[in-house]
Amino acid sequence: MPGIYKIVNTKNGKFYLGSSARLPELWEQHRSWLESKDRDHHSVALQRAWDKYGGDIFEFKVVERCNESYLKDLEQEYLNREECHYNISRQASGGDLISYHPNRNDIIEKMSEASRKKWKDPEYRSSMPSRRGIENPNWKGVLVDEKTTCECGNDKAWGSKSCSECRDRTGEKNPFYGKEHSEKTKQIIARKKSGKYYGDQEKAVEIDGEVYCSLSKAARNHAITLGAVHNRLNSDNFPEWDYI
Repeated sequence: MPGIYKIVNTKNGKFYLGSSARLPELWEQHRSWLESKDRDHHSVALQRAWDKYGGDIFEFKVVERCNESYLKDLEQEYLNREECHYNISRQASGGDLISYHPNRNDIIEKMSEASRKKWKDPEYRSSMPSRRGIENPNWKGVLVDEKTTCECGNDKAWGSKSCSECRDRTGEKNPFYGKEHSEKTKQIIARKKSGKYYGDQEKAVEIDGEVYCSLSKAARNHAITLGAVHNRLNSDNFPEWDYI
């Protein structure tokens, strides 16, 4: 059964949080990484704690079970609101592995030094494509640092004859030429002007006795995604979440 889990250090309460569709098997996988000869668990913080205190004081806990389709959204909610001491990334999908790394400053300095060393090498610099001419397929005939301005003084896009404000949009040059808004669009425009438009998700919902005029408003209030709101409204695990 899919769900959210924690690997808890029972000595100090710190933990690693994650999600999996196969909880029991994943615990064995974590132990294998942490106890391997190379000590190559992807969370260096958890690996250091495991080596320091020993594996016997760590406990695997299932926090919440849910449908697999909702797994990553739920994990992200937990990561957003809890202090996950051993998680190097704060994104359920991975991503940023630097911001919360114990060696963050050292890693950044090493990356900077490596970059500086490369660019000091004339051979490396000469191997880089020219920023203009046929060697660079993105070159548009002007230098990147050459400013392009409209007659009115505003910046304009490369190759454009004028800026966005001066561009001729009359007659057939108007992208909306020969078209008209649908009745639904007209109603939305009218509601926007009146300040009573709440986005496309205008279905009213009730959550824990509180009514929200739209799913978007409910998502913002609970600091979760629209997908998470949809899943909770359609899940038996959240009986207090319902459409009105």
